[in-house]
Amino acid sequence: MNIMKKPLSLAILASCFVITGASAETALVSEVKTPEQTLKVINERMLKVSPGLGANSAQLDFTLKGFQAEFGGNYLPITLSGQRYLTDTEGSIIMEPSKAFMFNGKNELSNVNDTFIKLELMSEENKDRVISHSLPDGVDKKGDLFVLTDPTCGYCHKVEEEVENYLNSGIVVHYIPYPRAGIVDVTNAGYALWAKAACAENPAKAYHDVSLRIGDYKSPDDMNDACTDIIKDGYAFGRKISITGTPYMFAVGSDGDSFSSAGYLPYESIAERLGVQTVNLSK
Repeated sequence: MNIMKKPLSLAILASCFVITGASAETALVSEVKTPEQTLKVINERMLKVSPGLGANSAQLDFTLKGFQAEFGGNYLPITLSGQRYLTDTEGSIIMEPSKAFMFNGKNELSNVNDTFIKLELMSEENKDRVISHSLPDGVDKKGDLFVLTDPTCGYCHKVEEEVENYLNSGIVVHYIPYPRAGIVDVTNAGYALWAKAACAENPAKAYHDVSLRIGDYKSPDDMNDACTDIIKDGYAFGRKISITGTPYMFAVGSDGDSFSSAGYLPYESIAERLGVQTVNLSK
């Protein structure tokens, strides 16, 4: 599985910002009405400025429907050379989401990249990438917490010490494996410990235990077994959204509002921001 995405070169990016259409393309641009027509314009232009990318180098991003529900139809999310970008409906600009802020449907200024992360984490496509706890019987769901985590990370352990509080207040905790030392050397501690959890009968409980050094879990016979694919997928996702360390925490409330933290936040802070009543089982 090729999980390393090759970024666009600076030369290609420079070209992207000036592919605003010669007179021969004006008629085509004026007819653009659908995302598919916009995509056609982008691909025709990209083929001219960088033939090496091929005729269909750009694709509509799978978050298109959710993105337009948040921001309307003036811009479209596309993937180009494995990376996510935005284009206008005329296909005349390409910009990086991490540097873009737009007013959403609630007239709030939102970081576009954070919205993409939320749409991806909450999508059907993401279900195979996460390892999730279940809420206790009788507890209604009030939110989700996604944690990109490494069992060798000290602040990741602090999240584990609060997991029961999250679950008993209705916040589902989901893990996305992100061994900080990478996935090439499968003997590094982060990967090896994650493999024990990912290949266990109950991966969520196993990760909690492995992280806090509880119990004794068996390593897979082959560190590249199918059950470890989730580690590689999680690591690729972390690289895709450019996290700089663990834990990376992304919380989504029942109303759809979300926020991220590039580092540990206490349970009380996250519950408060989600509008969820806290519990403290340690007292």
